[in-house]
Amino acid sequence: MKEQGEDDFIQNSLHDLTSTVKHLRDKVENEHLIITKADKGNTVVFMDRSDYRAKMKECFTTMGASIDPDFNFSLYNDTIRNAINTISTHLFDKEPIRKAILVSNPQTPCLYDLPKIHKNGSPMCRVVSYVSSSPPYKLAKYLDTWFKEVTNIQPLYPVKNSIEFCAARNQPPPAGCILISFDVVGFFPHIPLQPTCARMEDILREATVPPLLISDSLSLLESCLEPNICQYKQSVYKFLPDIGIPIGSPLGSVMSEVFMDMLE
Repeated sequence: MKEQGEDDFIQNSLHDLTSTVKHLRDKVENEHLIITKADKGNTVVFMDRSDYRAKMKECFTTMGASIDPDFNFSLYNDTIRNAINTISTHLFDKEPIRKAILVSNPQTPCLYDLPKIHKNGSPMCRVVSYVSSSPPYKLAKYLDTWFKEVTNIQPLYPVKNSIEFCAARNQPPPAGCILISFDVVGFFPHIPLQPTCARMEDILREATVPPLLISDSLSLLESCLEPNICQYKQSVYKFLPDIGIPIGSPLGSVMSEVFMDMLE
């Protein structure tokens, strides 16, 4: 009797779940909605499709991006593969490492936006899907790990979260002083690449990394950052040169740390 009751409960739950999914699917189709997630937290967001597309268009406009009708994906992929196979001979000390960084079945990185529902107007956070199929993904991930290991980079003013900040603030500020804070808007897409890469080169020299390895690593870094492109729908967009790291790139963490440390 107990087993029969459990089976009935499971069947009813499955029926309710199926009914809910069907209802949501019909709602999305009939009301022309899209389903995405919020930029913060585990929240599912339903957006009007036309509103989403308008915000995407606004994102491209504010970032100075434009459709690149002449973009050649095969050439883009071959450039990265040639860089790994030739320039990187001194950086990869083992052949299996070099082969592992070459991406099979590569695809153009795609763009999607996540609404910041915790802010007024729900501005969008631009994310480039640098999944393992993107040509520079594995190379960028390797460079990120390699740079951190050989330099042991440590920010001068590290604060990981609000708990650490409160712990550091256990003493009141000096008399006559006030505490102010700044919010960095659109951080990754606005990082200036030239001064950041130059500072990375200085850090490598300070860590006494051999000049040949520094030269190879910087050449590979340039291959990962240029061109700064993404695909939205059926078009490939190109962003302004010398500025911005795609949110989603494995290089984002190390380059943002280097830039902020330099700025501070």
